[in-house]
Amino acid sequence: MSSKTDKQLKKLRQTRAGWRADDLRKLYEQYGFRIRSGTKHDIITHPDFPELRDMLPHSCGELAPDYARDALKSIEKVLSRLEKEPEDEEDDDE
Repeated sequence: MSSKTDKQLKKLRQTRAGWRADDLRKLYEQYGFRIRSGTKHDIITHPDFPELRDMLPHSCGELAPDYARDALKSIEKVLSRLEKEPEDEEDDDE
């Protein structure tokens, strides 16, 4: 990940206020999420983790903190699962 992405994730961990849909879309994309346009919201999914699904409104203004909270939860789940994968592969070799 780029240092800019790392800084954005750090900011997201610190505060849920002041986020715009475009900012969260970019962050989602940096962690491998796919974004599909819906009628009133964008639908965010991850190809490797189909159970993760979030939504972002088609908005150019500041979002409610719940959207930032949801983004952080999903990104953290992807990161924790990616950290566990190498350990799981090592166990298979034994």
